[in-house]
Amino acid sequence: MRKLRLGGLAMATAALVAAVLAFVALGPGARANTPGPTLDSVNSALLAEEGIVLETATQTATVSQADAEVDAVALFPGSTVSQAILVGFSDTHVVPSIDDRLAWAVSLDQGSSFRGPSYGPGGGSAATRAPASFFVVFIDAQTGDLIEGTTGS
Repeated sequence: MRKLRLGGLAMATAALVAAVLAFVALGPGARANTPGPTLDSVNSALLAEEGIVLETATQTATVSQADAEVDAVALFPGSTVSQAILVGFSDTHVVPSIDDRLAWAVSLDQGSSFRGPSYGPGGGSAATRAPASFFVVFIDAQTGDLIEGTTGS
């Protein structure tokens, strides 16, 4: 009777298979099942309907949170910041799509003098437009530039 011995190549192959299985179990698929960062003003499902996904940031921002907040308010005078979080930002509904860009998600409250975006037929004033329940702008965390904003009810 012969004994079967695992040689170095067989051990390395077994280790590689185990590593691949661990990656599959704990890698990108697990990240999709892990809840990402959330904003108090809007739920993730509503953002997802617009193609927007927020993930936990994996890099360090060059632009500070305070600077991103100042930039957001400067872009939309009359608003105030209710929350700002550092995120990996993706938007699949724009062309070209944005994939995992480091950004500050800045949630703005509308003040009485707030002049947000207007959609639909012209002629509506801030007094006649229904206020949105959320308004979020995404500021590039490396450059401070506006990436995009989203609003809705």
